[in-house]
Amino acid sequence: MPSVTVAPIEAQALRHGFLPIPSGIVNNVGCPDQTADRLALITRWAVSLTGKPICYSGHSLGGLIAKAVSRRVPQGYVSGVVSMGTPMSDVCVNPLMDQATMILGLANELALARSGCFRGTCGCRFVDDARSDLLDDVTYFSFFTRDDQVVEPEGCLLPESHNCQNIEVAGTHSGLPDNPQVLAQLPTVLAAIFQRRPRITA
Repeated sequence: MPSVTVAPIEAQALRHGFLPIPSGIVNNVGCPDQTADRLALITRWAVSLTGKPICYSGHSLGGLIAKAVSRRVPQGYVSGVVSMGTPMSDVCVNPLMDQATMILGLANELALARSGCFRGTCGCRFVDDARSDLLDDVTYFSFFTRDDQVVEPEGCLLPESHNCQNIEVAGTHSGLPDNPQVLAQLPTVLAAIFQRRPRITA
């Protein structure tokens, strides 16, 4: 989310008594492994300051980064992950988007001197985190749309369990962070997440 403006999701969270912490990500096109490390540091700082766990909301790739962060901090630091149009269970994208991802990966390879970036073959920790199982002490909500033309909707579906819930909305992939249906349900989702208070461990 941009750090210079208040995004609709942040504004909705603030309106209902939650304290949003902007990620500072303006364009999420850099190395996701480095981004996850940076957000893990922010998470540690926020929890040490407040003594309370935090919840991440992430759109598309941002949801996978949130999933990675939850595995890089002590148990209980992340209470929930709200993903929007994120292939949390099966990383599969539309074939046209796959071409764009390949181009982005090649650009990152040149900038970072790494091979296989954004193609799952770079060997960085992020790839393992993205493919890992969901954590039992984290509550997950996945917003998805059947009209998604970027990510295959089936890949966004979480296994239904005590800590996982899928929420279908109408709309496009890019419009999910501003989607009125998502914003309307966000307070209920956040309340459900923070009702489960995981024990914070150092």
